[in-house]
This record gives sequence, C-alpha cells and structure tokens, in this order.
Amino acid sequence: MGLMLNPAREVEVQVDAEGVPRRLRGDPLLGSLRPVLSWRAEVDWWERPVLREYWRALLQDRLLLEIYHELDSGRWFLERVFD
Repeated sequence: MGLMLNPAREVEVQVDAEGVPRRLRGDPLLGSLRPVLSWRAEVDWWERPVLREYWRALLQDRLLLEIYHELDSGRWFLERVFD
C-alpha cells in the first residue's frame, strides 16, 4: 500500500535530455530518482483537458514514489509514497 497525497504536493524535478526525471527537490524528500515505470493519462477530458505523464520512481534507491508531470503547465507533483 502507500500514502496518497490529496491534494498532490508540488515538487521540483530535474529531468535529463529525454525528459526522464532524475532528481527530486521537495521538502522533506530530496535526492536522485531511478524511474521504474511511466505512463500517460488524459483526465476529465470532457470537462477540462488535463494531460499528465506519471512516473513511479525510486528515491535514493529506497523509497518508491509516484509523481506526475502536468504537460500543459510544466509543473511536477508528488501524488503517492509507497511503503
């Protein structure tokens, strides 16, 4: 299981040249990311289009996180922390 953050918390994410997240800066979570899974989702397209790219990534090779990138705004959010 894990902890779902509602609302999701905005974080700063550094990406590599291909747009893959490589580093997270979000108090208190900070460190390198190793992505393990990614997917895209369109949410509520019939009301207001939202296009997101989701990532599951290991923070410091120890803590599994789920983050997403709002492709229209460029903002990153932490949505879930797995235990």
